[in-house]
Amino acid sequence: MVIPAQASEPDLREALVVVGDIRDVGETTNRATPYRLLLTKVCPLRTPVTDFAYQELARHGLPLFRTALVERAAYREMFLNGQPPTVTEREKGSGLEVLNLLAEIRAVVDGVDNELKKAG
Repeated sequence: MVIPAQASEPDLREALVVVGDIRDVGETTNRATPYRLLLTKVCPLRTPVTDFAYQELARHGLPLFRTALVERAAYREMFLNGQPPTVTEREKGSGLEVLNLLAEIRAVVDGVDNELKKAG
């Protein structure tokens, strides 16, 4: 499960609520659901706010994608031009972020599949 959140205290608080819900469902069903937090609309320059967000995520031991989606015009422009960033900026910026994020998601899914095969 991908939990999107901006690097703000209200978003991180809500992400913790979602994580609690995921864990509760896992306990009820006896089946863990893998999840990762995805930081979105991150300021291109490191700020005290983003530092705080990363510190809080680490403090709570929340799994986090290494890739963060930086606030970029290409994400807004895709609704105007009908083309995703992987087409308009494949080798840089937002296109590269999306490709890196997809690779991370595939790695998580492959890891879960391998665990299920071992258990089954």
